[in-house]
Amino acid sequence: MIHERVTLIAADGRVLGDSEVGPDQLATVENHAGRDEIVEAGHTGAGTASRQSRTTGVETMYAAVPMAGRSIAYVRVALPLTVVNDRVAQLRRLALIGLLAGLAAAGLLTAAASSLLHRRLRVVLDLAARYKAGRLRPSRRRLWARRDRLVAGVIDDAVRQIGVQLAEMGRERAHRAPS
Repeated sequence: MIHERVTLIAADGRVLGDSEVGPDQLATVENHAGRDEIVEAGHTGAGTASRQSRTTGVETMYAAVPMAGRSIAYVRVALPLTVVNDRVAQLRRLALIGLLAGLAAAGLLTAAASSLLHRRLRVVLDLAARYKAGRLRPSRRRLWARRDRLVAGVIDDAVRQIGVQLAEMGRERAHRAPS
């Protein structure tokens, strides 16, 4: 429910109709010609104001527009600020829920990406540890993902070259050794 109040005002400021006031009480309602939103609407084509309503006693936001060529000179809509504040609070809650959902999704995506990267790095570290331990033969098992084959190829080539150099150094040492 919106809880809007509509007021119809004559050019001289008399209230011709009001959704919160019965027809028999309209004569007792103050003249609205000097109300800020009515004055502004007369000058600029639209007017707004916020204040405590003298009719209902509730903090209210008003918006008025002129009606040209009619016995009703202005139409004014009023909305209690409690309704406005409730709507703002609801929007804030929705924004917070959206923010939390976005953060949760970002956290899950980050965790998934981190896990995949960790597994890939773990394979490289295990290979390096194997080579460090002296097991220089390249692994026959293909633990590498397609995009990691370049890294695996470079590491395996480097280990083979080191192995060839060590073998050559061993032969040269054996050749130079006095018999």
